[in-house]
Amino acid sequence: MSSHPMHHPLTIVLITLFLLLPPAVVALRFFRPKKAPWGVAFAVVIVAQWAIVLGAAMLNETPETGAAKVFALFFGWA
Repeated sequence: MSSHPMHHPLTIVLITLFLLLPPAVVALRFFRPKKAPWGVAFAVVIVAQWAIVLGAAMLNETPETGAAKVFALFFGWA
């Protein structure tokens, strides 16, 4: 298996999930506004997409790069 990041099979799934999550949450908000107020919808998208990006970064780490990217995703906010 190549070390190119896009060759990990779950990467495609995570990218698709990353792209489909906001429209899905907005649709939920449109059809069920009481179950998904804007604050909750916004928080779900932010937290879930951060987790998706973190998961993709962890899947695509190579021995050559170490954990530099994952460390930045975990602690970049600090």
